[in-house]
Amino acid sequence: RLLTFNKNFDEFGCGPNQITHPDDSKSKLPHYCYVHTLEEVLTTLGDHPDVSPKLKIKIELKGPNTAAPAVQLVQKLKMKHRCQYSSFDHSLIAEVRMLDADAITGALFASQVPDDFVERCIAVGA
Repeated sequence: RLLTFNKNFDEFGCGPNQITHPDDSKSKLPHYCYVHTLEEVLTTLGDHPDVSPKLKIKIELKGPNTAAPAVQLVQKLKMKHRCQYSSFDHSLIAEVRMLDADAITGALFASQVPDDFVERCIAVGA
């Protein structure tokens, strides 16, 4: 669950001196950071006193076999009212809708939005 990153990437929010290995005393790799699990994020946001209960949590599904575990976790933690799903892979959106017909979903497009984007979104329930 460690993420390595390119310290020279212009769009990264902060420099490598601000992100360290979880155990600095053993780290010889200064450009690593800890990546929280979805469960850790949802649990923290769900219970944190400084986070508004109205805050919507956007879950971007990024790979195969991610829809079902994400929907099941959201349901297990009773966070459905706060979570929304999106993906560039529109089949994942369709899968979310099959698992939870009331889920809020959105289809993402990589570059220019195609002329038939409405039809594509409707086809997968986005």
